Amino acid sequence: MSARRALLLPLALCLLATGAAAQLRDWAVVCQAESEGEGMRCQMSQTLLEPGTGETILSLVIRPSPDGAGLSMLMALPHGLDLAAGVRFDIDGADAGAAPFQTSDRNGVYVALPLPEPAVDAMRAGNAFNVRVTTLQGEEAEIPASLLGFTAAVARLAREE
Repeated sequence: MSARRALLLPLALCLLATGAAAQLRDWAVVCQAESEGEGMRCQMSQTLLEPGTGETILSLVIRPSPDGAGLSMLMALPHGLDLAAGVRFDIDGADAGAAPFQTSDRNGVYVALPLPEPAVDAMRAGNAFNVRVTTLQGEEAEIPASLLGFTAAVARLAREE
């Protein structure tokens, strides 16, 4: 199994996680017990819906990396995007990177990436994590995700691990 797939699979499965939850402003933290005696597995997430249809336009899931080194993020977006263009993102307008789409299923397309500590620090200090994509029609779309509650949610992840 490739390292990329090994990262995607646990994150994608966690989109369906159930368990103890806390809402910290615009971020939700959900924890569930792993197997007996192994503690909790926690993740934080934010899902943005299209107002008219209720369709998910962006879901961000952040959790500790499987190797225990920092955090990882999974971005889930709907179909209808130019896959070759990938995803670009910024924090309050300051470029924070780009990544290719890595996989898809009947629910959408996905990008998984590690979150280095400088990116986490910038997100803690920021107000908006903006995701930019290109539609199949060639139109640029920006999806702003709030960073209100991000710092508290990251602290909760660290506390539960």
